Amino acid sequence: MPDSARYDLFFCYSWKDKSAADALVTRLRGERLDGRPLRVFQDDRELHDFDMITPEVNAALAASRCLVAFYSENLPKSAYCRFEIRVALAAAHSLDGTPQRVMAIPRNVPYEAIRPGRLTDPRLPDPRHATEDELVASIMARVRATDERVFGDAPGQAEPRWYPAPLIGTRGFVGRDFERWQVFDALHNSTDPGVGGASVARITGLGGMGKTMLAEQYAREFAGDYPGGVFVLGGFGSHLADRADRLHVRARRAEQVRDLARGLGLRPDGMDTDVVDQALREYLDGRRYLWIVDDLPTGLDHRTFTELVAPTPGGHTIVTTRYAPREPAYPWGGEVPLGPLDPAAATELLSRHRKPLSREERRAFDDLLTLLGGHPLALAVAAGLIALPDQGGFPGVAAAAREPGPDVLELGAQLWGELPEGHQAGIAATMLRSLDRLSAPGRAVLRALSLLAPVPTPEHLLTGMVARSGSAEDAAEGLAEAAGLSLVGAVPGTHATRWNAHSMVSRTVRFADTDHTQRERMRLAAVAELTAQIDASPTGVTHTALAEVLPHVHDVTGALEEEAERNLVNAAGHVHTELGEFQRAVDCFRPLYEHLARTLGDDHEAVLRVETGLGAAKGLLGEHEHALRHKERAYRGLRDLLGDNDPAVITAQNNLAVTYTDIGEHAAARATYARVYRTRRRLLRAHHPATLQALLNYAISTSRTGRHTLALRLKRAVLERARAILGEDHPISLDARNSVAASLQKLGEQEQARAMLAALHGELERLLGPDHLDTLVVRESMAVTGPSRREGVPHLEAVYVRGIHLLEPDHPITVRVLRRLLEFSVTVDELGRIRSRTGTAVDAAGADAAELVSFINELASALHDARVAEHGPDDPRTMVAVCLSAHALGLQGSGFGAAELARDAHEGLGQEWGSADPWTRAASQVRRWVEERAEEVEEPDGG
Repeated sequence: MPDSARYDLFFCYSWKDKSAADALVTRLRGERLDGRPLRVFQDDRELHDFDMITPEVNAALAASRCLVAFYSENLPKSAYCRFEIRVALAAAHSLDGTPQRVMAIPRNVPYEAIRPGRLTDPRLPDPRHATEDELVASIMARVRATDERVFGDAPGQAEPRWYPAPLIGTRGFVGRDFERWQVFDALHNSTDPGVGGASVARITGLGGMGKTMLAEQYAREFAGDYPGGVFVLGGFGSHLADRADRLHVRARRAEQVRDLARGLGLRPDGMDTDVVDQALREYLDGRRYLWIVDDLPTGLDHRTFTELVAPTPGGHTIVTTRYAPREPAYPWGGEVPLGPLDPAAATELLSRHRKPLSREERRAFDDLLTLLGGHPLALAVAAGLIALPDQGGFPGVAAAAREPGPDVLELGAQLWGELPEGHQAGIAATMLRSLDRLSAPGRAVLRALSLLAPVPTPEHLLTGMVARSGSAEDAAEGLAEAAGLSLVGAVPGTHATRWNAHSMVSRTVRFADTDHTQRERMRLAAVAELTAQIDASPTGVTHTALAEVLPHVHDVTGALEEEAERNLVNAAGHVHTELGEFQRAVDCFRPLYEHLARTLGDDHEAVLRVETGLGAAKGLLGEHEHALRHKERAYRGLRDLLGDNDPAVITAQNNLAVTYTDIGEHAAARATYARVYRTRRRLLRAHHPATLQALLNYAISTSRTGRHTLALRLKRAVLERARAILGEDHPISLDARNSVAASLQKLGEQEQARAMLAALHGELERLLGPDHLDTLVVRESMAVTGPSRREGVPHLEAVYVRGIHLLEPDHPITVRVLRRLLEFSVTVDELGRIRSRTGTAVDAAGADAAELVSFINELASALHDARVAEHGPDDPRTMVAVCLSAHALGLQGSGFGAAELARDAHEGLGQEWGSADPWTRAASQVRRWVEERAEEVEEPDGG
């Protein structure tokens, strides 16, 4: 670009301030820069509605080095000024990372009133007190300090990397120029101590105001700031009163974090929620990324809100949420309130498909703008209606909105609080008219969407529902028609295109769709289609594609009166178990079990089969008392009904043995595993994988009863057969190797056991990753069999800080690791003194739990005293001992000072080693656990 085509300044101003602007521009053009006159661009043309910024103005902006905004009370009202400022700020941010190329000169407004905040600069003089010479001198100084690149030299933004997909998948976005930068200001100007110092921006507003679209547009416009990607959580159902509780929000978050982990290749299936969170944190550690929490219910507690924000310090969090006049908004983070669109943006949106041509059309157009009150969703729907040939254009749509019938007024009343005051009737009339215009295919897909959960829905699910409902309609045709009216939007998905309907659209459909027979038929079609998709998934394989349909199960199953509904819920519970979503599995099995027991009786086969799944899920959550009760009843009942050889009976028997092991009843576990093995050998033969697994379980239980020589012989037999039949890397082969090493250790063959464990640990790290529970258990065994206590401590510390995120701090495995870490960390003499005081009862089979906890607390106290004496009370190594003491005290209960110690350890380690350090994260987990236990004591009936 030749110098003659470049400008030093682009002067941005409202036409209403032209006289004052002309005077300042004349003064600036009299300045000299590098021996030549300052080149200033000023557009002298007044723009009106439907006028476009000319190519010459756009070219001049792109060719300008800096922009001066003559900021009066009139400037924010000009859509063209807002556009120019937004483009200049974005280019300056891309070129320099600062807004220094864009200057605001206030006129009759204070600096604090300037929006967006990036325009304010305390280095510029306040015109209320500065002379014109001082203003010009400050502008010239800024121009001289800026390099010769122009706004057009800024590189274009690449498409963000979305996880799992864009929010709504549309670029049809208008207006909100300053609001985009208000989001930027909220994220960059400060951090909120209320949510752990995180950067949070809250986009608030009534339904349909475009909160989600603004969040997505911000992500696109600032993609370069977030090389780590954009992560999206949503579907919390803020418009449904029964979903605005912390348990639903936490469960929905856990599901979506697991989906994000899958998309990143972190292999979360089979892991507990905590370890999935930890894996995601470790992946995100050190990355810059954007974290969007869409459509969050108001009124959540502080802890739940804190859990929803970005999991590492490098993340910026945008929350979109509605507000109600009588319901306080969240107090955390910077708020970006969204009101109606400004007139210019509303004009652009309403005239998207066609512009008014005649005087009559222009009057109707203006009438519609007034009736719809700048409501973006209603304007987009109206624009789609106007484009249709049978709607009477602008006059026809305006007349319908102007004269609402009783149904419109009723709908407007139902949406009270969702719509701008004074415009409810016009908006409701427009929404209803759009539904009336739909053909049968369009009505079918919207009926289907209105029955499902408020999350993007895979197209194959909608297609299957429409087909199974007995309708001959084409779902693809219906989706295209609804999309043309802005009633639905397509969203790219991991496995298939997904479709999303705004919650206001779904509510309108539920209000207007009075054909209850067809709605019930569509609901049953959803049950059948969901069941078919779950059944079609390969057994024993990760159900990644099912993660997109599982959220809909609860919404379509109703009161569980139909057998098909019950079968679907049961199948979903098993899928959740396979995915490692144990609480979600319980949430499926428990209401189904209670319903069936109430209607069919406790001894019915269907009840017992569901109880088998419920007991297994409870056991995986560590609730062994409940698990044992369910498993015993399910096994005995199924055995009486089906006999010993039925597969369901054998599975229930094996599940019962697992819980016997969990609670330390090793003789009972061994006897039960023996029966399972004999049955499976008789029915499946000796080399079947299920038989080999049964024999290994029996061998492990034999070892736990103290018969180590016999156990070693049995384990070696399993290992030899598994290697030959299944291969070296099969899970049964790997488990058998670990078990053989454990028996060797028990028999005093330490070196052989250590070598075997080291080799196995390396293979498990390769196959499963360093944070998988199996990998950590083997590493713990390596530490115990190591040549010295000193060499074992680092391994035990690594197992502790990683494993505490997989299992709760009171899980038996976690308690065992804590005990071993403490035993290895204190001196041998101190360990001997503590043992002499407590005796050896803690090492006996079936040792008293209270005595074991007391022993652990004495070890923790001794370690803390030693660290204070050696390093001082504030050293991070002492803080580690404080964390372990908090964990130990927490095992005793909530009233022993554990919360104070946990908080001290977390804050102290965070200050010394940073929030990303493994020990800081471990202390955070201990603190969370201790505080939740205290909450349970204070609110025994809560949640």
